[in-house]
Amino acid sequence: VREVGRGTFIADRSKRERGVLLAFSDWETNLHDMLGACMDAALADDASLRLVKRRYSRVDHLFADLDGGDFDVGLLIPVSTWPLVDHVAGRSAGAVPLVVLDQPLRGVPVDCVHPDGERGGMLAAEHLLSLGHKRVAVLISEPKVPSIENRVDSFLSYCDVRGVGAEVIDCEMAPGESNMVKGYETLCRRLSERELDFTGLFVVSDRGALGVFKALRDHQVEVPKQLGVIGFDGLPESAFFHPELSTVAVDYQRYAEL
Repeated sequence: VREVGRGTFIADRSKRERGVLLAFSDWETNLHDMLGACMDAALADDASLRLVKRRYSRVDHLFADLDGGDFDVGLLIPVSTWPLVDHVAGRSAGAVPLVVLDQPLRGVPVDCVHPDGERGGMLAAEHLLSLGHKRVAVLISEPKVPSIENRVDSFLSYCDVRGVGAEVIDCEMAPGESNMVKGYETLCRRLSERELDFTGLFVVSDRGALGVFKALRDHQVEVPKQLGVIGFDGLPESAFFHPELSTVAVDYQRYAEL
């Protein structure tokens, strides 16, 4: 999904090399690594572009670097705790253009590229219901940024339309926490409190599903015999789960090209 915000920007062609800042938060995730590698591949054939990857703990430091004169465009994967809307809304019309990755940013003039979470949530629900599951749940193994909320809301809406009740299991993730650990701890707590009363589970990220698989093994729940599980992202590691994880895959190479 590409949302056009401030229009078309023309870089200064007099420069031999144009700087592209790829900005992450200062905590590491698989998404950062995958997008970084895909960006390298997408820009590899253009010698006029110089990709610089930096991690930031504060959004004001990011914008100071972006507008410091060394970069022609910024690509940003933000975190939910950053006051990004205020910073973007306060920038001048001639500021270095910015593209926000991985989540929509409503109400401000900025371009965004992010997975179609609404369709992804629907596909996850459709997959579980097509296998005959009548009782399902969704485990939120990521901080609740807009892109994650879209996945969850779409999953719940599709289930509701089909007359299937869905339980929400919230890991209450904070930025920087391990979604594998939180997924494991949260599902262990849920299974300890009461018996498993759903047969299909949507985990909103593949890394969170790794923790889920360990929790299920520890509680002697067989996948997929007793519980069907589907993740989201299509990480290469999902093929090494046992059994192999079904997942809603994102084309990250296409994502980087956009």
